Amino acid sequence: RLKQSNSVQALESPSMLYSDLVMRQDMDPTRNQDFVEGVKYLFDRPRIVNTLLRGHGSIANDHPVPEWHPYFLKGLPQRTLDLDRAKFHFKKAGALKTTPEIIVPPSIEGGLDTALMIQQSARAAGMAINVRRVPVDGYWSTYWLKFPMTYSSIVPRPTLDLLYTQFYQSSSPYNESGWKNAQFDQLLAQARQEQDEAKRKQIYGDIQTIVYQKNSLGIPAFIN
Repeated sequence: RLKQSNSVQALESPSMLYSDLVMRQDMDPTRNQDFVEGVKYLFDRPRIVNTLLRGHGSIANDHPVPEWHPYFLKGLPQRTLDLDRAKFHFKKAGALKTTPEIIVPPSIEGGLDTALMIQQSARAAGMAINVRRVPVDGYWSTYWLKFPMTYSSIVPRPTLDLLYTQFYQSSSPYNESGWKNAQFDQLLAQARQEQDEAKRKQIYGDIQTIVYQKNSLGIPAFIN
């Protein structure tokens, strides 16, 4: 409607805002890396961007650094919807006969719809995933980080250091996935004090690779 008006201009900016599927590494079944990998192959990322976000976003790759960011690392394989690979990992994890559950409130942008899309994809891959819609009131204190699979929404932080420190560092109370990775913690501290910009970018590239390979947050898209 705004675009059809001659009197209004809309300015749209890409951002680091994202809604993520939190898979806890200290609970079952999400402590199993094959299970997590299988779930990541259930995201139909182009459909999420084009349909749920109506094109107002960009495809993400399960780490919090968008392509336009100066510390973005090129070359990591883009995860796509792949039901065969998802089924392979679920079978390897022994999860095909289980019914894991995603808990999500309607307030997280794209969260409920994305969870339902995952449910549909999982069914096609031979596994049942239950989606439980819960009220907004009390969600963050009752469900978030207290169950194996919940949804979260992370607003942009001014620096990558702040984002990683709040939501990925081992000692943080808001470490969403509950992972403990000594190499990540060491590199994060190293990047924080590195003054050479080229070296800092290289360190952040190593951090991005570790998060992509070993962390268990499903980040399918960035929201403009």
